[in-house]
Amino acid sequence: MTANVVFYSILGLYLDQVVPSQFGIAKPWYFCCKKKSVRVQDTDEKQRLLQQDDVGDKDPNNFEGVAPSLKKQEQDNECLKIRGLVKKFGEKTAVKNVNLTMYNGQIFALLGHNGAGKTTTISMLTGLIEANSGFAEVFGIDIFNKMNEMRKILGVCPQHDVLFEFLTPEDHLRLFAAFKGTPAELIDDQVRKMLEEIDLLDNRN
Repeated sequence: MTANVVFYSILGLYLDQVVPSQFGIAKPWYFCCKKKSVRVQDTDEKQRLLQQDDVGDKDPNNFEGVAPSLKKQEQDNECLKIRGLVKKFGEKTAVKNVNLTMYNGQIFALLGHNGAGKTTTISMLTGLIEANSGFAEVFGIDIFNKMNEMRKILGVCPQHDVLFEFLTPEDHLRLFAAFKGTPAELIDDQVRKMLEEIDLLDNRN
């Protein structure tokens, strides 16, 4: 019985990583054998798309030019690049060949009517659902192949309330610090710093 518990626990954890589901991005079946330090060689197609600007083959007269300082961000990998992003649900194409560049230090607004694919795009970038095709990088990190590294620097605030009534402000910050992969020895200092910044230190409990 002990052997069965160990075997099926390991099997369950493994299948949870590799079997595609409605949410999350499935890893390749051999993911546990890959060396984390070795980066998969980028394909020629990926490099070609990422080096293009986000206008692509559209009429450049319909788009505002990009300042040299922002172009430098693209060259130095200090922005978020999305190229050729596609998501299909059966026969319906929810996101069709999206090309965007979001620059550091700016506010980027993604606008559109209901069903335009805004939430689907954000969900793909944060790893909630898997893209059918396309590439995306944030600060040079391949979002779809290096999701764990990406999540250390990129987060999302959803539309609905994510606060739990039975947790204190301090508990919430500890929980989300764990979600973001903050080292255990730094959590106390980070939580206190955040409580001070949002003026909740007296109400931490």
